Amino acid sequence: MTDCQLLFLYGSLLTGTGLRGLDAKVRHACRPLGTAHIRGRLYDLGRYPGAVASESDKEHVYGTLVRVSNLALWKALDHYEAYDPIRPARSEFIRALTTATLMDTKEQMTCWVYYYNGRVVHRPRIRSGKYKEHLQRIEA
Repeated sequence: MTDCQLLFLYGSLLTGTGLRGLDAKVRHACRPLGTAHIRGRLYDLGRYPGAVASESDKEHVYGTLVRVSNLALWKALDHYEAYDPIRPARSEFIRALTTATLMDTKEQMTCWVYYYNGRVVHRPRIRSGKYKEHLQRIEA
């Protein structure tokens, strides 16, 4: 892991995992820097979304960029995302560095993101790139 303490949240870490302990840790150990986007495509995986990287300037995933102030939180996040740094190929999500663009200032910052590591062939794509908006639509 590099010294980067920034994390891009786009899915259940942003909307609430349902795990009281983890949600509390995320709220207390992460300082929001602002709404941001990364290059990528977003898919509905059922109970949560998954982002995959994209090189296209026209495909974005939207979320929040946060600074993680408690380095011990990374281990809990890796566990929640089923990311094994020793066996990344077997992980459901991969933690990777990417560039996030803050929406208000257009500043670009290097951050970590959890990309989905599975097949998305038959998964519904969330074309807006906005998981919270997608949730509101399907719950209505």
